[in-house]
This record gives sequence, structure tokens and C-alpha cells, in this order.
Amino acid sequence: WLKACGIKCRKLPRSRRDSIVPEVLKGPMGCNPSTLAEESKRDVETSAKFQRGTENDLSQGPVTKRKCTDVLCCILFVACIILYFILSLKGISDGSLSKLIYPRDYAGEYCGLKENWNNGSDLENYDFMIYTLNVTEAFNTAAKTFLCNDVMRGQLVDSGTATAAEMDAACASSFATGTDLASLQDAAQAQFAKYFDVAQVATLLTGDGGTSILADLARNFNRVCSTSCDINSEMANREVLYMPPKSEPWYGVWTRLPAVVSMAAFNLTALPYSACPYDATLCVPLPGVDFREFAQGYCVPDVNNGLLTSISDSATTALDGIAANGVTKMTAGLDSAFGDIQTTMDTFVIVAFLALVLGVVFLILLRFFVKPVVWGTIVLVFLLFLLGGYILYYYANMCADASITDAASKEGLISTTNSTCGGLYHHSDKTTRDVLVGLGGVCWVLAGIWLLVICCLCSRIRLAIVINQVAAMFVYQTPHIILVPVVQYVLAIIWSLLWMLLASFLISQVPADYVPTGAFATYAEAYGTDDTPGQCTSMTPAGGVFYDPSSPECTGEAPKCWSCHPPRFMLDYRFWVALVMFFWNNAFLVAVGQCTIAGAVGIWFFQKERSVTASFTSVFTSLKRCFVYHLGSLAFGSLILAVVQTLKWFMHYLSKQAKAQKNKVMEIVAKACAYCLWCFEKCIKFLNK
Repeated sequence: WLKACGIKCRKLPRSRRDSIVPEVLKGPMGCNPSTLAEESKRDVETSAKFQRGTENDLSQGPVTKRKCTDVLCCILFVACIILYFILSLKGISDGSLSKLIYPRDYAGEYCGLKENWNNGSDLENYDFMIYTLNVTEAFNTAAKTFLCNDVMRGQLVDSGTATAAEMDAACASSFATGTDLASLQDAAQAQFAKYFDVAQVATLLTGDGGTSILADLARNFNRVCSTSCDINSEMANREVLYMPPKSEPWYGVWTRLPAVVSMAAFNLTALPYSACPYDATLCVPLPGVDFREFAQGYCVPDVNNGLLTSISDSATTALDGIAANGVTKMTAGLDSAFGDIQTTMDTFVIVAFLALVLGVVFLILLRFFVKPVVWGTIVLVFLLFLLGGYILYYYANMCADASITDAASKEGLISTTNSTCGGLYHHSDKTTRDVLVGLGGVCWVLAGIWLLVICCLCSRIRLAIVINQVAAMFVYQTPHIILVPVVQYVLAIIWSLLWMLLASFLISQVPADYVPTGAFATYAEAYGTDDTPGQCTSMTPAGGVFYDPSSPECTGEAPKCWSCHPPRFMLDYRFWVALVMFFWNNAFLVAVGQCTIAGAVGIWFFQKERSVTASFTSVFTSLKRCFVYHLGSLAFGSLILAVVQTLKWFMHYLSKQAKAQKNKVMEIVAKACAYCLWCFEKCIKFLNK
């Protein structure tokens, strides 16, 4: 009674006991005989509730008399599933998987689709994407050099083709010194020959000590749709004169050059319209380069036989890798994820099966080896602390000509009088040696703390070992429990694949006004800079930028020729609803498995005869109780976890949005919030379990 009231006593002589007991019985701290009697009575009544033969009999495991819990959460769970499938089915009718998979051209239009965004081109019969030479990147510098020199300036001004003011404006009053017109034409011809002479093309492809032009496909080539990958420069038959972009200040003067000088050096040959349904300047092939299919609809540049004589076999192999890597960079995203899943599905299944088998084997072996493994690991950590301190201490005092292996030997140590090594330490800096000695001491202190903690928690460690042994024994005697995670894996895979399919339809519904529909004067205004967000890329997922000479705004003295195209996918409220349901279902599957296993363990622990039939019954009974009585509670706990997980990923999404907006502060704040939610998620997972 005294102990129950929190009163500490020591043995006293009887004479003193008689005088003290009446004072104690007065009830210090509210404890008195009547209160104790009532508490004792309640304890007896509570114990009677769980005695054998009563409705709460625990002798055979968890009580059998139950009632449904958190019914409203169960109803909410079912209602949300129905809502999710309604949204998804509507998305199937409005979305298109092809927009996530099909290749796209430079303007963001889909190869192989009849109807493209913003009433774009009909590319139904052009299922493949090839790469043509970006003539602007290749020849713009040479063309401007041809125009902006004192010889051409005099030619145009003297002929009245352009005024001195127009030439100054076009060339920013910067003119190179030239000799004569023929020399300028020869120089331009030589620059163009780099891209059309087979021997010089080989140099461009290999890089000649520099970087291959195939390494940056997005910069040096145009993406265009074609009828097949079997396209090469020998098919070119469209003649076209090189023209700079209309946004260049010297574009107007350039258009007048044919009336004054010969432009033969700037004549290009493009693929036929039947193979490349674009303006001829977008269809100029690179001689010596063919294409082969790299993935569905994607063609990668390939060196043809004409260049093999100029390029070694090793260089050819390297170029294939460079080109493939360039295609991978340009097509990286959600569409490539589908391809990765498809190509690695067999590996995924094999690894999942092996993981399951190894897990079962580990649990069985755990029953026999858990004790030596645990104590061996504890001792090993202690020895590692000691060894680490020993190595650090002697490494600090190692001679300059000694190695770490003999650092602890007598010859490898520096004596206090520096007589052994002549004062030449391996670490000449005394501060470094002192730090190493200090770190060695820290390791020894940690070893002592580790030993002290192990001594204090010795009984807990023994208890943990026994619990693990019992758990392994349960798995060994109840083999049917293995079916629970197996079924979980199968259902999780089926659900994940179904969710990915339905979510693909939802996110592929990108409206035409997702990005600005107008045009912009410069590429920097459309794409952005390191400090300023672009009009086309200030959101996540970001749109793309392309040069659009057909734009109605790409005319006049201040042409706006840079336009935006929408991304492949977008994330609106429907996606976030779908993501909540994805996490909710995943957490629900995990919760059902945990509850089933816990209930089966409770039944197994109290069974007197643990036969195969009884073990199967325990699993089935526990599963039945989960679905009949406790689905609502499991759904409630899963919902909390799903909401936190969704908020975490939403913070990641906001950080991407802030990054696109060049807002570094908000990017860091969003990442910090995501990290806090990640910590909270771990706590909820622990509580749910």
C-alpha cells in the first residue's frame, strides 16, 4: 500500500512504527485506505473482464467480439476512389498517350499526329524525327563577316543598294578590313565547305581535338519529322539561298545582296518536301550522316560508308555514343520514363522476386543466428572505435618515409627527441598532427561511451534479441504469412501500373494557352537568362522556344520571331487529386498488411497447438477482422500519411516553380518545407505501424 502511494519506507523499531502508522493512515498525498480499496476493486473488475470464458477472453489471442471502427473514413475512402476513377475516365477521352511518347519537332509539334496544338501542321504520315543542320548556327557568323567589312560596305553604298546609315545600323558600325570581293567570296565558300565537304565533315564530327557537333544536337541541329529514318544527303534536291533570321539587324541589308554580288557561295540544297515537310532552310542535311532508329520514332545520326574511310573504328563507336547521349538528353522527361519502365520490366520482376526470396531466407536464418549477429555487431563497433583511435594517433606521429602499415612499429614512430626520423614527420604541419591526435582521442572516448551504453542497455538488447527470435519462429511456424507481402507486391504493382496509365491521360491535356501565344523579339526574352525568367519557361513544366518566321509579328523594323510551344504535360488539380489517391492506396495496402500480420501474431502467440491448419486459420481470421471491422481506421491512418506525402511533393513542385521564376529565396523555403514534411512523414509511418 505504501509503495502504491509513492511512500518510501525503511525498517523501524516497533515502538516508532506504532507512532508513525496512524499518521500515515491519515492519507498523505490523497492516499487513504478507502481510496486504495476502491482502486483494488477496480483492478479486480478489470482483470475479470478478460478472464477465460468471458466475452473478452484473451486466452486464445485477440478478443473476438468487435465492432466497426471509423466507419465515416471507410465511406470517404470509397467515395474518393469513385471520384478518382470518374476523373480518370474523363481524362481518357480528352487526353492522349501519344503526346507523352511521340517525338516532337523544333516547334513542339508531334510527329505522326494529324492534329497538333494551336491548329498546327498535319504530320500524320511523318512518324520519325530526324536531325537537319541548323544553318543559322553554322553560317550566321560567316554571313555577317561577309557583309560587315569595308569592301562590302563600299560596294553596297556606292551602288545605292544601301545607305551608309543602314550599313552602320546593320553592323553596329563595326567593319572588318577586306582586300577584294573575290577574297570575301572565297572565305565564305571555305566556311560553307566545312559542312559539305566529306573530309571536313569528318573533322566536325570527331571534334578534331575539340567537341563533336553531335554532342550538342539541340544547338547544332533542327528536329524535324520525316517519313522514315532512311534519310540522307543524297536525297536533297531543293535549292535554297541562306537567309539569316529576321530578328537579325542586318537581315534587311542581306536581302538586297543578290542584286549586287554573286551569292553562289551561300546556296544550299535541302531535302524534298515529301521527306521533310518544312521550309527548305530547316531541311538541309549534313553530308556523310545517315540515321538509324534509336527508339520508337526517334532517329539518331549515324556515320555512313562515305565517312568511314576518314574516321577510325574507335571514333565511329564514340560518335555513336555521343549521338545516342545527345538524343537521350533531348528526350529526357516523362516520355523516356515510360520507355525505361518498358525496357527494364523483366529486370524489375527478377529483382523483386529475388528480394522476396532473400527476405524469407533471412527471416528463417534470423531465428538461429540473431543472437551472435547482434552481439558480434556490437563488439565490432566497439573494436572499430578503438582501432580508429589507434590508427589516428600513430598516423599523426608517423615518419615522412614510413607508411601507415608500419606506423605503429618502433621504427615508424617519432620519438619525443626527434632522434628516430630526424624531425621529418609525415605531416609537417603541427596543427594537423594535433588534430589527428585529438580525433584519435575522440574515437577512444566514443568507444568508452559505447561500452557504457551497452552495459546500461544490456537487458534491452537481450529483450530485442528474444523478440526477433520469436518473430522468426512465427514466420517459420506460420509459412502462410508469406502470402501477405506477396499479395501486397502484386496488388501494388497492378495499382501502380494502372495509376500511371490513367495519370498519363490526365497530365497530357495541355491547353494551347498554357504558354503565351504571342511572339517575342529576342531569344533571351522568350527563354530567359540566368537572372531573368523567360516568358516561355517561367513555369513548371516549362514550355519550349523556337524561331517562327511565319508568325504575323515577324515583320517590320522590329520583328518578333520567337514563339513558345507548350510542354508535353502539365500538373493541374486533377493530377494532385490522383497523386493523393496514389499515396492513399499505397499506404492503405501497407496498413492492411501490417494489421493482418499483427493480428495473426496475436492469435499464434496464444495458441496451444500450432499446427499448419491453425496457422492458416490465424492468418485468415486476422485478415477477415481487418476487412470486416477495421478498414475505416486503416483508411484514416493512410489518409493522414497520404496528405503529408502529397504536401511534401507539392513543396518540391513549388521549389521547381520558384527556380523557374529565378526566385532563390522561395526555392530554398519550399525545399526546407519539403524536408520538414519528410521528417513528419517518417513520424507518421512509425505511429501508423
